[in-house]
Amino acid sequence: MQFDYDDTWWLVDFCQHLYRQRGYNPIPLYNRLLAAACDLCPPAVHNRLSLRQQQDRLYSLTWDELDELRRRATAKRDAEESQDLRVAFAASLLHHGANPNEAERTYRASMPVLDLNIRDRLVYCTPLQLAARSGFTRMVRVLLGRGADCNKIGRGPTADPQHFADSPLMLAIDRSQPDGNLETLRLLLNAGASLRGDDNGTSVLEYLREKESFGYHREPLTAMVELLLRHDAATPLTDDQWAAFVTVACTPGNGRLCKLLKAAHTFDTFQPATLIAMADRVAFPPGEAEEDPVLLVWVLWDCWYVRGFMDSPLLIRWAERAEADGRNKIARALRVFVTMQQYLSR
Repeated sequence: MQFDYDDTWWLVDFCQHLYRQRGYNPIPLYNRLLAAACDLCPPAVHNRLSLRQQQDRLYSLTWDELDELRRRATAKRDAEESQDLRVAFAASLLHHGANPNEAERTYRASMPVLDLNIRDRLVYCTPLQLAARSGFTRMVRVLLGRGADCNKIGRGPTADPQHFADSPLMLAIDRSQPDGNLETLRLLLNAGASLRGDDNGTSVLEYLREKESFGYHREPLTAMVELLLRHDAATPLTDDQWAAFVTVACTPGNGRLCKLLKAAHTFDTFQPATLIAMADRVAFPPGEAEEDPVLLVWVLWDCWYVRGFMDSPLLIRWAERAEADGRNKIARALRVFVTMQQYLSR
């Protein structure tokens, strides 16, 4: 959202003038523009908003008209470069009465789906939801400072109940997982964001586990989970949910994450089937993951042996399977561990 000359502040002055002279209420327009300023996600942005040219019809400005400006804009980079102006404009709108908790209609996804009717692609979102899904940390800080509800999920009128089912925290998780930027998450958690963040009461760790990319961003993922665990994110989970989360986290390359999980919350309730599933996922991960014999030995020692659980015939079968699959490091680690276990049990 790039603003030539002083269009944005002129808009506020113009609306205030209308309010004084004609009793016009500018707040709905301020709310729409606040939502537009918070959203960096659309494929194109309102980068040349020549509001002076539209002064004779500003009071009836709609999302359809804003969408026309969106289609004429250039690239997402322009939106990111305009963050200073967006933050300043949002602060001005909030100062003049814009509601940071008012839901406005916007696109469900960042890219329009051509085979869907446009009504299916529009949902109601709060400004904080839009800023969180955009990774717009500075805007999140401004909105929270002006009273935005960190748990509010935007809802439309009763006749049109479409909305984002995810809280700002879950939208920030989506944004933070690949790029490792945790500041938005930290702001929301410190503001009291609920660890059950959608309409169904799904916990944030359950939500994270269900993401297809879970377990494959490693360092960003580990840092995110560490932050969530510091805010007791494991507390809402049942024993079965915690076991499922840990099992999915057992992916080659995630040794630090697995050790972090064990230090944060007990593994003592895990059944043998869970322990086997953890080791199996490390030894024979989905996809073309590299071999990680160090993580496998950690699972077998710290999660199997210290619990008094061992299944040597299964490990021997796994070693034969690993050799057949060309996973020689895994096969060697399995055979060494079986030999060591047999020696210690004498």
